[in-house]
Amino acid sequence: MQLYLYSNPGLIGTIPASLGKLNSVTFLDLDSNLRLTGTIPASIAGCTNLTEFLAFRTGLSGQLPTFPRNLGKLLVHDCQLSGTLPSFRNMTSLQQLSVFGNRFGGRLALPPQTDTMPLLLAHNNNLSCEV
Repeated sequence: MQLYLYSNPGLIGTIPASLGKLNSVTFLDLDSNLRLTGTIPASIAGCTNLTEFLAFRTGLSGQLPTFPRNLGKLLVHDCQLSGTLPSFRNMTSLQQLSVFGNRFGGRLALPPQTDTMPLLLAHNNNLSCEV
């Protein structure tokens, strides 16, 4: 199942924790919803078939949770996210990671195949990198 919810002015509030029960979701697009606030629930790890998560240009804040291991695309740039990033070392399917324009600090721990990752954008944070 693919959910395209981008650019919805009526999408207001937080992402419900029950999202983690939707294990058939493979693609979730929440981008350009500035009135979407709060944190990305830790229950997102329960979406075991999720391969793409897009939530850039939103009002989301707080720390980034751990995502399913098979995630291939994570785009969460230009939000209000902060704290340290989870480790991406076990996410061997990760091909695109965009976390720029947030308030992240600490180390960015990437999977071993980083040299083949076509998109890695982490500028405008306070990160150091560990490959």
